[in-house]
Amino acid sequence: MTREFLRGSEIMLLDEPTSALDAVASAEIQKVIFELFAGKTKIIVTHDLSLLEKVDQIVVLETGKLAACGSYEVLKSTSPSFMRLLSAQEFENAKEASV
Repeated sequence: MTREFLRGSEIMLLDEPTSALDAVASAEIQKVIFELFAGKTKIIVTHDLSLLEKVDQIVVLETGKLAACGSYEVLKSTSPSFMRLLSAQEFENAKEASV
């Protein structure tokens, strides 16, 4: 992400920017991405579904093929693939909370 910032380009490609971070660090990185880089086009590859609520468009790939495309609100009510991802995340969060 530092490299993207220093380049100053209008399009940023971020691959798993919050992976392996705790919740506090992840929140700070998300703040930087969406506030410091406001107005820039961001392409974010992620498994962190908390990032997805803040983006304009989500592209869901399943077995290498386009499964769905749209906003968070649209996909959570129309895309079976996206709904499975959300359910899996909720299950993981519940499991971690019970430990």
